[in-house]
Amino acid sequence: MPHPHIRADRSVRLRLAGLAALLLSFIATARTRWQASEARVRANGRDAGYSTEAILVTALLVAIALVAFAILGPKIIDKINSIEL
Repeated sequence: MPHPHIRADRSVRLRLAGLAALLLSFIATARTRWQASEARVRANGRDAGYSTEAILVTALLVAIALVAFAILGPKIIDKINSIEL
């Protein structure tokens, strides 16, 4: 039977890999939507700067939250694993 820390480390790596895949998927989707939005705005000849800015700020905040989780997640799990009852 493997040591619990080894299993947790593998679990953390799998979670981080999933998180990275989710982040890459989010970025690709945001880019596609951004390009479609820009094309619509140019076709209509109107400026939708506020909504574009809001989307960018929201996407940036989500990306920062995911990066923070990726950095702090393993540390929190290690701390939890170090607690002995």
